[in-house]
Formats: sequence, structure tokens, C-alpha cells
Amino acid sequence: MITDDGQKEQRKRNKRAKEWKKFREDFMFTQRRLADIVGVSRRTIQQIEAGKVTPHPTTLRLFATFRKIHEVDSDIPKRKRRAKGDPPVSGSHYPAGATASAT
Repeated sequence: MITDDGQKEQRKRNKRAKEWKKFREDFMFTQRRLADIVGVSRRTIQQIEAGKVTPHPTTLRLFATFRKIHEVDSDIPKRKRRAKGDPPVSGSHYPAGATASAT
């Protein structure tokens, strides 16, 4: 039987999970990239996004700092996903027609 405290904690983890995933997807970061930046494993990011674990306070502080920098800095606009098959956007890291796996 789950207690009221257990239910509150799970709701808190679920809310955090949605926030982490939305931020990561808005900036088109992979779980691996975000894990490297925050200093945890990709598996930890997966578990946080699934609402299965509560991040360590240090991890939360690193993520909050990183998120604030990206959301406030006007030089780093949020990137939008391209539709599959769309040409690369100007300034892309890959030449036209190339993919990440081709490099």
C-alpha cells in the first residue's frame, strides 16, 4: 500500500521527469549528451525521465544551472526538430545530405 507521502513523492518525480525530458527534447539533446553535461550516466537520465528515481541534490543543482544558462542566453535559441527528410539548417554540423552516422 502506497502512503500519501509516497504518492506525493511519486507525483513530484513524475513532474520532474516531464520537465527534464521537455528541456532535453526542446534543445535536441540526447540522453547521453545531457548525462555527460550533468555528470551522470545515461541510465540515470533514463530513470529520472521515467520518474523512477529522485536525482541527487548535486545533480539537480547542475541541471538547474545548465537549464538557466540555456533558457536565458539569447545567443543559444531553442532548436526545433526538423521533419524527417528536411534539408539541414544553416550552420548545421553536417554537410548537406550527410547524417551523423556518416561522419
